Amino acid sequence: SQEREPELPELLTRLDCSDVDLVLVEGFRDLEFPKIELHRRALGKPLLFPADSSIIAIASDNGIGEATDLPQLDLNDPAAIADFIHNYCASFSPAEVNRSAG
Repeated sequence: SQEREPELPELLTRLDCSDVDLVLVEGFRDLEFPKIELHRRALGKPLLFPADSSIIAIASDNGIGEATDLPQLDLNDPAAIADFIHNYCASFSPAEVNRSAG
């Protein structure tokens, strides 16, 4: 029999939250939480951001070829992506963070 993959909320309960400031996850496309879409044009896959309002930015290796107001990041510049994440998280007050977590 095939074992089911754990759900994100279940995985998060396994973390010691007293020692964690930020959790980055991959996958879980169908859940509502802030996401950065990673897009490689050469793969020929469609962009997700037009249909997913929880996408807050797009990181690509060669531009996305579509107009959007979302921030566009260079997939090959991890420092810029880290800065974007840091600034995004810094824009929340502790009260907002606690409300969204509960």
